[in-house]
Amino acid sequence: MDGLEKLSIVIPTYGRHDFVRRQIGYWSNSPVTVHIMDGSPDPIESEFLENLAPNIKYRHSNDDFFTRMRAATELINTPYVALLGDDDLFVKSGLRRCVEHLDNKAEVFGVVGRSMYFFHQRGVVFGEPKHSEATNYERDIRGGIARLHNLYHPGKIGAVAYGVFRSDQWKPVIRATYAKKYSSGYVYDTFLRTLLTYTGEIEVVEAATWLCSGENPPIKNQSSFNRSVDLIEWLDDPKFKDEVVDFKGRLVSEALDIKPEEEVVMVGAINYVVGTLEERYREKANRRVTFREKLPRMIKAMAPVPMKQAAKSILPRSITRKLDWQGTQFLECLNLLEQRGVYVDRKEMSTITEMIRAFHQPSVA
Repeated sequence: MDGLEKLSIVIPTYGRHDFVRRQIGYWSNSPVTVHIMDGSPDPIESEFLENLAPNIKYRHSNDDFFTRMRAATELINTPYVALLGDDDLFVKSGLRRCVEHLDNKAEVFGVVGRSMYFFHQRGVVFGEPKHSEATNYERDIRGGIARLHNLYHPGKIGAVAYGVFRSDQWKPVIRATYAKKYSSGYVYDTFLRTLLTYTGEIEVVEAATWLCSGENPPIKNQSSFNRSVDLIEWLDDPKFKDEVVDFKGRLVSEALDIKPEEEVVMVGAINYVVGTLEERYREKANRRVTFREKLPRMIKAMAPVPMKQAAKSILPRSITRKLDWQGTQFLECLNLLEQRGVYVDRKEMSTITEMIRAFHQPSVA
């Protein structure tokens, strides 16, 4: 036993059967129990499912995302659980470090490992560290209310949704987050992050754990998520006023169900969280983008592919980076993590890189 037998991973998916097959291949016969909650119009072909490894639990239904996520909470029977996007990847060695951390620190509710963004381009896998500035809360910040008032502290913990959590406390958070639908799909991350933060201590583990995929655009308006209404529009448009009031009210009541607190104190904390988020979105929306910032995007959009390929070999890297024509190769990017003291299993990362590259190789008829 290596610790991963204590972990379940929930993978909701919609319309990406090729990425589901990649997940199944990656996780098959590992100690982890993997629950794939597929809401696609049609299930994966039955021939592929005939020989599923016993640790892979594939369930297809026409239920929406919310129903499938709530159903997943009824299936988890391991001490720890993690949520994963269908095209993202977890690093098994990093997950082991996360499980070990929770085993050794009973007072900690969840842990978040270090993360990387990756994408594939013309046979090469590129990478970039994400949330490298993330740090634990200061020692004097203890208790749910204090954490909420410091949710956006400098160096805030990123990718909280993709941490490893204690299942018994994670389940009610998921049920509450997806208990009701709102007109903007952008509000659920706030609901989930707020309740996870309030529930218990979350710490950072210095191990490469979550690989965020740049292989697909986000699902916009499928599987019950409506991302055509952005957060500012949702907050400002009078027709959504009752939803906004309900959203804040539910956050307060669900948090109080998780851990009792004076209601007026909780209302203040929730108003701070939502207000700070709103302020940041408004600042971002109102910020004028300079021509100097726009120029690389314009060149990138207008330049034909042959010109980009030629420019990579001629122009200095300092320029091609600004044009987003040249990234850091995935395995080279690991050097940046190791220099910051992050644990990386090089052999495992090489295997993952080859898997991504093979996945994108054109099939030979």
